[in-house]
Amino acid sequence: MSHAPPTTDTGFFGHPKGLAYLAFTECWERFSYYGMTSLLTLYMVEQLFKPGHAEHVLGLGALRHLFAWHGALSDIAFASLIYGWYGGLVYFTPILGGWIADRWLGTKATVVTGALLMCAGHLAMAFDASFLIALLLLICGSGCLKGNISAQVGDLYPAAAESRRTQGYTIFSAGINVGAVLGPLTCGGIAALYGWHAGFGAAAGLMMLALIVYLAGQRHLPSGRTQADRAELPPMTADEKRRTILLVLVAAMTLFPTIAYPMIWSIGVLWVDQHVALGPVPASWFNSVDAFASIVAVPPLVAVWAWQARRRREPSDVAKIGIGALLTGASALFFVAGDLLPGAGGKTNVGWALAGFFGMGVAFLYYWPVLLALVSQAAPPSGQGDHDGRGVPVILSRQRDRRVGRQLLRPDDAGFVLDDRRRDRDCRRVARAGGGATAGARARARYLISSGSPPPSSPTVAMKKPAISFALVAPVTPARVAFSRYHALSATIPI
Repeated sequence: MSHAPPTTDTGFFGHPKGLAYLAFTECWERFSYYGMTSLLTLYMVEQLFKPGHAEHVLGLGALRHLFAWHGALSDIAFASLIYGWYGGLVYFTPILGGWIADRWLGTKATVVTGALLMCAGHLAMAFDASFLIALLLLICGSGCLKGNISAQVGDLYPAAAESRRTQGYTIFSAGINVGAVLGPLTCGGIAALYGWHAGFGAAAGLMMLALIVYLAGQRHLPSGRTQADRAELPPMTADEKRRTILLVLVAAMTLFPTIAYPMIWSIGVLWVDQHVALGPVPASWFNSVDAFASIVAVPPLVAVWAWQARRRREPSDVAKIGIGALLTGASALFFVAGDLLPGAGGKTNVGWALAGFFGMGVAFLYYWPVLLALVSQAAPPSGQGDHDGRGVPVILSRQRDRRVGRQLLRPDDAGFVLDDRRRDRDCRRVARAGGGATAGARARARYLISSGSPPPSSPTVAMKKPAISFALVAPVTPARVAFSRYHALSATIPI
């Protein structure tokens, strides 16, 4: 079973030293992953599927025949299918990776195995013939690494250290953000200067660096375990079943924006390359725009929500999801407008593409993290999912992994909780304690719910550390969510 280091370990800005190794490992791993994926569709369409290359790729003809069961496929359609299956399996296989870690290898060995497989996969991308083998290695490696490394962050802290664990996941998420922004810029730039395989080689080098960092920090990391520690929970009550059904219906609201958003990383970047007036700028760099938007848009968005909360006009969580879906559609319309209104030379002005990518990143902050907050807060104990694999949520599951950090709806992200009813109740308590309605309203906007404990009864203490509570994540591309044992982890932005 995992054992957290002593609480006296504060060698990394007040946190365990192991956090530094995990954060930098994840930073370099995400750096390589997003760098490679920014090139993937472009590489397939512009080189791999061309005569003189396609016939040398092992298994490519058979795969194309399989995908074309309903009719002939264009190169763009074939590339999109490969990208979609690759991206989907990358976020499905952590279920298997969690099973391997819990029942066979243990966390450390599984993470190392995953890193080695990913290194091999990135290296295999340097050759046309091993393209599909490379994708398979990357899928398996990501399944072993994702989530397992996220769970280790929680294992660095004792069960009672909710606040420090929250901060630790926030630092860990920052590494993801940095990698997601810089990966496409670095690998895309190298590919533009020296060729596709040089770009993939850069991703391989960064993955090797991630492995080196992880191995260097072994003595600072929790030992891991090989058997899951579950507790049998009673059957769901009628009320819990109703809540579960409502959560499924709310989750369905995110279906279409979740389909539309990831398209910009494949079809979107290909459209930019073929139809946008870029000048010397590589099209792959646009895969950094939405990630950048998901970071820089957080402070103003939180400020807007705080302003609305003070006037009791803040949208409900369900309304925010609806707004996010609307913004996703509106952002897609920027691409449509750019295509219909070409500029000089028949090329689309780059501003339309930037607006579309940036808008998708902002829209993401409205719907996906808010949904995760609702699930983590409202799902019944017997229905919060057996996230043993740190992968896709199984809302109807009858068991819940009790290990801190195991409840991962998607393995890259930090989730944030905002429970309206409890927040209102507790902040009225602040107001009654002597602060008045103004203090209560401020507390409503600022009260961070991280561990479910009531807020300080004194308005002075409640306002001692001004921060804003928000149900969103500061990260990037595919939703990145790591849950603590009972509540989603939270993060604050000073105001």
